[in-house]
Formats: sequence, structure tokens, C-alpha cells
Amino acid sequence: MADKRAHNGLRRRAARSREELIEAFDSLSPREQQVLDLLLRGFLNKEIAHHLELSPRTIEDYRASLKRKMGARTSAELVTLVTAVRHHKSGN
Repeated sequence: MADKRAHNGLRRRAARSREELIEAFDSLSPREQQVLDLLLRGFLNKEIAHHLELSPRTIEDYRASLKRKMGARTSAELVTLVTAVRHHKSGN
């Protein structure tokens, strides 16, 4: 079900160009990239907060910022978009 929602979200954003997504990804701060990497590894907010020595609320703020910058409505959509961008950037 989550995959279907993420797929539908990607369709809604089909008008957003690949270049815009790459630009958004490249604009992420080093800390946002750290949070994102841990999210992609399946860490929960509390675990990310502990790992980065930040508050869980700060991690929630980072997640919201990541979704906003990448144009994602959900965390699942964020993961899908970032995975696609990384795949494209790796030349695959």
C-alpha cells in the first residue's frame, strides 16, 4: 500500500524535472544529508537523535525540511525520490 502511494506521488510530481530533483538533492545541507542517510537505513527519529546528539524534535524538523525541499508529501515518497536521484547520479 505504501509503495502504491509513493508511486502515485511520483506520478503527481512527474511535471517536476529530473534536474530540479537533482538540484534539490544537491542543495541539502551536510546535516540534512546525515539525517537522510540514517532515515534511508531505517533509523527512527529517536535513534537518529541519539546518534547525532540532537533532540527528537530537531530530527522531526529535519525530516519536514527534507520532504519540503524534495517535494515529497510522505516519508515513503521522500525515500523513493532520493533513491531515484542517487540511482541517476550513479549513472545507472
